[in-house]
Amino acid sequence: MAFGFTGRLHATADGGDFKENSIHQFGFAASFGSGNVHPGFHLRVPLDDNLGYAGLKFVWGLNVTFDVGS
Repeated sequence: MAFGFTGRLHATADGGDFKENSIHQFGFAASFGSGNVHPGFHLRVPLDDNLGYAGLKFVWGLNVTFDVGS
């Protein structure tokens, strides 16, 4: 299980301040299973108002992790 904070900055944007040129998200991920294959999911929630105005409330996805060399 993991939690995280991510951000992106559009450094070459013409005009705007830091808030207008950056995006911040909170992330959560979890993997399950035993052995060498671990299916899981991840969820990201935007922390900025400008993403919410665009209709983006959250993003979720599925993933698979393979342990190699264990």
